[in-house]
Amino acid sequence: VTYEGEVTIRGNVLDLALDIQFKNGDPQNASVQTTFTVTVLNKSAQNANNVVLTLKIPALPWLNVTSLGAEDSSGSCTRTTDGVTCTRPSLAAFQSTNFFVATLATQAGAFAVDGDAESDAADNFRPDNQKSVTITIPTVSGSSTSGNNFGGTSGGGAADVLSLTALLIPTLRRRR
Repeated sequence: VTYEGEVTIRGNVLDLALDIQFKNGDPQNASVQTTFTVTVLNKSAQNANNVVLTLKIPALPWLNVTSLGAEDSSGSCTRTTDGVTCTRPSLAAFQSTNFFVATLATQAGAFAVDGDAESDAADNFRPDNQKSVTITIPTVSGSSTSGNNFGGTSGGGAADVLSLTALLIPTLRRRR
């Protein structure tokens, strides 16, 4: 008996998905650090073997990859001429793993990071294996050694009793 619209799937079906989250830090020492967390998710009921994450990061004179790594010792990352490649020997069914990358920009600008996750098994659901994000570095000026965005030297922050009294007197007069 055959039913119309019935689909039978034979064999193993793999489905990896990729997500890229990033955050720009505050300008410091005339540069901005951007940190990336890249998650590879195995959405299938089978293990994914020889998982490879490829991140294309443009070679720009004002942008450097400063650190990279995997969330655990079973994964690893290496710098390539056009970005970063991370690998993991196996990713269990319905599990995810994270990889981390940090860049340092020494001028304002924008750049795209393109990611792709693959494995030994065929993945017929490819659109979610790929992700592209555009990072904008709005400024690298206004940095200081104390980490705030104010120019000049650090200091201040203290208020003496006379200053506080001068601020509170108008408020106390209004309450009467």
